[in-house]
Amino acid sequence: MQSPARRKKLIRTLSRLRAQREQERDRLRMLLMGVERELDEMETLIARDSQTLDRFVGMIGKRRTALREQAQTLGDSVKALSLDLKREERWIDNIRDDQRRAEQTGEDQARDEDLINRLSAREN
Repeated sequence: MQSPARRKKLIRTLSRLRAQREQERDRLRMLLMGVERELDEMETLIARDSQTLDRFVGMIGKRRTALREQAQTLGDSVKALSLDLKREERWIDNIRDDQRRAEQTGEDQARDEDLINRLSAREN
C-alpha cells in the first residue's frame, strides 16, 4: 500500500500529465479544424471554377490526398489521446478510492483500539 504523500504526489503527477494531454488534444483538434477548413476551401474552389482549376488538378489532388491523410492521422491522434485521458482519469479515481479506503481502515482500527481499551478499563 502506498503512503498518503506518495499517493498525493502520484495524483499531482497524473493530473499534470493529464492536463498536458488535454492541451495536446486541443492543439491537435485545432490543427484538424485548420486542415478540414483548408480541405473545404479547396473543394469549394474545385466545384466553383473547374475550368481554371484544370491546370492544377494534379497538384490539388495530391494536396487533397495529403490533407485527407493528415486529417485522418490527426483524428486518430485525438481519439487515442481521449482514450488515454479516460484511462488516466480512471487511474486517478482508483488512487483516490484506495486513499479513502486506507483512511477508513485507519479510522476503523482507531475505533477498535479505543473500544478494546475501554473494555479493558471496565474489566479492571
